[in-house]
Amino acid sequence: ALDRPPDRTRLDTLIARFEAADSEADPAAYRAAAADALAEARQLYPADHPEIAARSLYVAMGRAAAGEMDQALAEADRIIPILAAAPAYRADWRNALNLRAYILNFKGDHAASLAINERLVADYAANPAGVAPRDHATTLSNLAASYLEHGRLDDALARNAEAIAVGLTLNPVPGDVAIWNANRVVYLYSSGRTEEAIATAQEAIGRLGNAIGADHPMMANLYANLGAILFRLNRPHDAMPMIRRAYELIEKAGGGPNQNSAAMRVQFAQALIRAGQYDDAIAFLDAATPIIDAQLGAESDRALAARDTRLIALIATGHGAEAAALARDLIAIRDARLPEGHRDRANARDNLAKAAFANGDWAAAAGAAREAVALRTGMLPPDHPDLLLGRALLLRAEDRGDARPAADLVADARALFDALTGNAHLARGSAQAERQRPAYGWLAEIFARRGAVEDAFEAQQWAARSSLDDALAVAASERAAAADPALAAIAGERRQLLAARQGLEAKLDANLMRPDAAFDLAGLTRELDGNRQAIAALDATLTPDQRAALLFMPSRLADLEAAGSRAAATVMMTDLGGPWLVTAAGGGKTQQYLIAADAPIDALVGRLRASIDAGEKDTFDRAAAAELHARLFPGATAKWLAATRRLAVIANGSLGALPFGLLVPDAGKPGYLADRTTVSRMVRAPRAGDAAPDAGPAGAVLIGLGGVESGRAGTLMAMRSAGT
Repeated sequence: ALDRPPDRTRLDTLIARFEAADSEADPAAYRAAAADALAEARQLYPADHPEIAARSLYVAMGRAAAGEMDQALAEADRIIPILAAAPAYRADWRNALNLRAYILNFKGDHAASLAINERLVADYAANPAGVAPRDHATTLSNLAASYLEHGRLDDALARNAEAIAVGLTLNPVPGDVAIWNANRVVYLYSSGRTEEAIATAQEAIGRLGNAIGADHPMMANLYANLGAILFRLNRPHDAMPMIRRAYELIEKAGGGPNQNSAAMRVQFAQALIRAGQYDDAIAFLDAATPIIDAQLGAESDRALAARDTRLIALIATGHGAEAAALARDLIAIRDARLPEGHRDRANARDNLAKAAFANGDWAAAAGAAREAVALRTGMLPPDHPDLLLGRALLLRAEDRGDARPAADLVADARALFDALTGNAHLARGSAQAERQRPAYGWLAEIFARRGAVEDAFEAQQWAARSSLDDALAVAASERAAAADPALAAIAGERRQLLAARQGLEAKLDANLMRPDAAFDLAGLTRELDGNRQAIAALDATLTPDQRAALLFMPSRLADLEAAGSRAAATVMMTDLGGPWLVTAAGGGKTQQYLIAADAPIDALVGRLRASIDAGEKDTFDRAAAAELHARLFPGATAKWLAATRRLAVIANGSLGALPFGLLVPDAGKPGYLADRTTVSRMVRAPRAGDAAPDAGPAGAVLIGLGGVESGRAGTLMAMRSAGT
């Protein structure tokens, strides 16, 4: 016992300083404030006093914020009994339990974390007196995270909404509310509700900009998450402003670049790569990587991620040998520092396979891909998207190197395709479905090279699907469910099963980042199989119309052929991630061919678009228009199409922005493709039952589409129809 109460003036000041500190904006200051508060408490109180335990909690929080989870957990376990025995320190006891739950969740012990968070919420309800609303909101947010890990998405969203609502009532509104909103965005996206996630992020940015300040550093979390989603949706130009805003906020708060903002600059470089701006991406990496190296070390996860990004840019700029050397260095580093079963050991071999593939070294590409598949086989269930993607990459290398009989390659490609589409049918628009998207292009290429035309056309349609297609399909399925109570009931059961599946996959993902020798992969695989069978049983009850509303059903070649006639043709052109695949049908015949990856399709489209955008006839690049026509419609195809009066085009990638009517069929003669053929665009391949295209006389109708800027219209602004 103390003879008289100590003078807490300085201690209270230090406590207030810690409470006001931001672990993200200035981690060093956060830890220093914790250490100072503990040192002052030790000057005033005996070693067994709960005040010492309460300030030790600050130090443990600083350790957790710095990623020192084991040390933080040990300290939390030591002080929790001390605080529990002191009723006056009930708030600190709750905060210590909060910290323990956070660490357990981080370490993958989601059941223990959930139990703590439910205990805390119950304690807040039973003992509301003296409860700090911010602490209550934090506990609700933590409980939401635990529910998500257990696949209880609706419960997670409900608790998350409660946390946000409580936070918004506080004055001032804490910056944590931005993080809780950022979490909500992730919850929605990871469950396949992509458009809702984007809308939520945009709404939160507007609302919180007023509540906590548009320049608050924690707003960076919202901008970063929105940018990451837009990037994954293959919308790099939309993602870049969001990512830029995120790192600018962090750098403004910190007085300059730090490892957090540099990591976001690496994300920006990844978006530049997706947008085809490879040299700019390398310049960004040149600035960001040294900052990460200096603050975290050249072999830290973030430093290695920066080098992975550089490797992809090197491949794209023709520096394949340099990329392969870097890939081998990264494999050596990761093998030395990461445990068996860590996902980045396999990912590093994927990158070596891609570099070797770019160099035309098929044997080396297959060898690296085979090692990656072997590693994943021991880490993942057989139908996991990452394993399927790795197997598709290996098959692509074997196909290019003619390493196996064609019949075996096609049989394996068909089995892989069935597994990939099975995953995609589980949840359209999900993060996993997006991850496996490149595999469709690789399989379409293999099928086309080996003459499996029908298989190639089906895989081509999957490769052509974008995140926008998925979002529109999800919206259409929701409208269909609203009009069909039976379908609505099935869709509701499906959502619950998918939420449970997400919880199982979260356990798997946590183990891939921190492998545990005791992890029961076989047991988890059985649970996933049972979940898949339950979804399949539901799907088996769907009528054909209901199935079409919920699942993507690609067209058959017969549908493509039926859409044409003797004087009409339908052509689908798809970017396979390098080469292009063209499937054309009409007049009773079908043609399918690959356009090589080194054909300058994107460059020619860029030249042609630039000359069109200039808006004057004398600036039109006829040479580019003629060469592009020759590349897209070579030899016999051009001769065949010359006899058609109507051409329907389905095209993605850079060709999605190409007005095909302005192609030049004959460089030595005047005129355009639109003068010979009526050209129309389609958003997807035709299906059985679609309305027949208008068979009226060509040239009977003129539809002009144009835009006028600054009061001036160029001479090429209008698109012409045949015969006009």
